[in-house]
Amino acid sequence: MLAASLPAVLGTAACDASATVPSATVVTGPATIKLTTTWTSGMRGTVMKELIGQFQQAHPQVTVEEQVVTPAPGSSYADAVFVQLPTASAADVIQGDPQTMPRTGKSLPVINDEPQMVYGQSRAVDAAFQWVKFTASKDVQLKLATTSGRGVIPSLKSVARSDAWLGQYPDLKKVTIEASEKAVTLPFHGKYQRWQTAIQAGAARAFRGELSAREAMLEATREGDKILAGQ
Repeated sequence: MLAASLPAVLGTAACDASATVPSATVVTGPATIKLTTTWTSGMRGTVMKELIGQFQQAHPQVTVEEQVVTPAPGSSYADAVFVQLPTASAADVIQGDPQTMPRTGKSLPVINDEPQMVYGQSRAVDAAFQWVKFTASKDVQLKLATTSGRGVIPSLKSVARSDAWLGQYPDLKKVTIEASEKAVTLPFHGKYQRWQTAIQAGAARAFRGELSAREAMLEATREGDKILAGQ
């Protein structure tokens, strides 16, 4: 869960144990925080519910409620959250799902990060911040990376480079870490959904054996470029 910034959101980094983290007041009274997350079903949904239960045991004065975000047809989770931000209707903690893409003509490593962010207009900032600190802890980072399915990389470097995580498929994971260190911040793009659909449709032709991998990716690139160019 890497750090990101959104309008009216307080982003919190979880890149390493030595990172500078803003201090928050200890929660002394009852509080309820609403959490918006993309981890609502399957194995990841189960892990999220376990983490909520673990957090509430450690912070009995705080209740965590999941706030489901349902995107309108043709829009994304990020689109739905962006609509909520200026109306003060967003959850106290937002799990970001940045929909990003590289500029055409340049190849870059891409990682879809899902940061935990405290909403700037939250009425329970201190309690929400405790949740963010909890998810950035070593134990939770290791749990997220080892029990929530393939493809989850710990945000803490100390966990990502530990034997506990590198033990399985170490060569593959080391390459992934190296690529992530070269990754750059990518811009949001309003045509992401159409671009992604076109790219995936082109790549699928290679898997079906209709085109070679090179032919399929060239076709996907052409179609994607047309969309970005507004054609």
